[in-house]
Amino acid sequence: MQPRPRIRVISSGGVVYRWEKESPLFLLLGSNRRGVWCLPKGLIEENEDEVTTAMREVREETGVSRVKLHGKVGVIKYQFGFRAKTFDKTVHFFLFETDQADA
Repeated sequence: MQPRPRIRVISSGGVVYRWEKESPLFLLLGSNRRGVWCLPKGLIEENEDEVTTAMREVREETGVSRVKLHGKVGVIKYQFGFRAKTFDKTVHFFLFETDQADA
């Protein structure tokens, strides 16, 4: 039996919050397909850095366009199998603040 092909995937995403009175509200995305909550994230495109990707993904997936970068939160690494392949995924997360009330 041959080993499953391994594919390296690098993504970037955002942890987005806004202040409501004196408490931070964090933005999560719901998935009807899997019934889970997640943070906005996606693949780093050619000629993009990690921060640019995170900002683009936040805008595309949530509609939030006004964000202030507060720094890198961390990196998550994990593996998953899909269609007879093993994916080694790395996700860089950044903390963003927004003042958009519709966030």
